[in-house]
Amino acid sequence: MSDFIIGIIGISIISIIVITILFGLVKLELWVYNDANRRNMKGSFWIFFVFITLFVPGILVYLAIRKSASRFKYNRFKKNSF
Repeated sequence: MSDFIIGIIGISIISIIVITILFGLVKLELWVYNDANRRNMKGSFWIFFVFITLFVPGILVYLAIRKSASRFKYNRFKKNSF
C-alpha cells in the first residue's frame, strides 16, 4: 500500500515539473514571437525556428542575429480600442 502512495506522489511531482517546463517553453516562444515582430523580423519564422532547433540553439541564434534595440520603436503601452 505504501508503494502505491509513493508512486502516486512521484507521478504527481513529475507531472507538475513537466507542466511547469512546458509552460515556460510556451512563454519563451511567445516572447520570441513578440520581440521579433517588434523588430520587424517575421515572428512566425522565428518561433518555428526556435521550436525546430529544440529551443536552446534556436534562442542563441535568435539573440545573436536579432536587430539592435536602437533600430525599432518599442511600444510599451498599446492604446485600447474601446
